[in-house]
Amino acid sequence: MLKQRCDLEDIQAKFAELDRNQDGYLSQKELPVEHTLSQYFSEVDFDGDKRLSLAEVAEHDAETSPIE
Repeated sequence: MLKQRCDLEDIQAKFAELDRNQDGYLSQKELPVEHTLSQYFSEVDFDGDKRLSLAEVAEHDAETSPIE
């Protein structure tokens, strides 16, 4: 449980860094081209709304490897 909480806090911090306009979502434009999330954007965008939520990023992180 403690590891999961630490992982979530780490994901939240990294998400906040990437969320330049602070709207609670990551757009393709906010992500550096070389970033893993940018490269797999459509696969991580589970609901197809052209933006990534914290929940989508956390789910992707749980299924693969941590975001950088």
